Amino acid sequence: MPLTFESPSELIVESNHLTLTHGLFYGALLVFSAFNLLLFFSSGTIYYFYNAFYMAAMGLFMFAMGGFANQYFWPNSASLANTSIPMSLVLCALSMTLFGRSFLEIGEKSLADLTTKALAWACFGFLGLTLLLPYRTGIMLNTVLALTVLGSLFIIAIGRWLEGYQPPSGTWSPGLSCSSEGSSMPWQHLAILPTSWPAKRLCRSWWVVRWCS
Repeated sequence: MPLTFESPSELIVESNHLTLTHGLFYGALLVFSAFNLLLFFSSGTIYYFYNAFYMAAMGLFMFAMGGFANQYFWPNSASLANTSIPMSLVLCALSMTLFGRSFLEIGEKSLADLTTKALAWACFGFLGLTLLLPYRTGIMLNTVLALTVLGSLFIIAIGRWLEGYQPPSGTWSPGLSCSSEGSSMPWQHLAILPTSWPAKRLCRSWWVVRWCS
């Protein structure tokens, strides 16, 4: 690891920059989550609620991964610090499953319907296991679950597209890429995946294009 020497003023400037960046990011997640809740209450469309649930869960997961949840929410609880990351990851998987079921308008008693129901029940089961399993085991299993949810929803989405279903343009590709980044973060943290995992670049590239276009 390369070492660098910085003056106190440089450290303060860098710290302030990181604080501003984190504040903007988590603030944006909070605003988008609240906005989707307002859309849900005004229109009654359920997938807005699930989208708000997903944004809140992903925000909590990344807040915990960054160490901020332990710093601000439960600074005196080591057990919550350990369980908050895998538990919030399961909540992300659950919210993605519920959102996918609703957004893709999956028909009752279809294979996609049975698959998403099984995934949702699996999320509840893994939520309970998180309280019993060691941190490393829990985070690995929950990451596999989240990636399984992503892969299943991707396949279901392709099937719905082949059936003629057309969602609004650009509504799910950024979600899939950013969800892939979030789901791969624990494995990067445990040194199972390299930190150059391409989903991070894809997610950031989408936001750059989105804001610059």
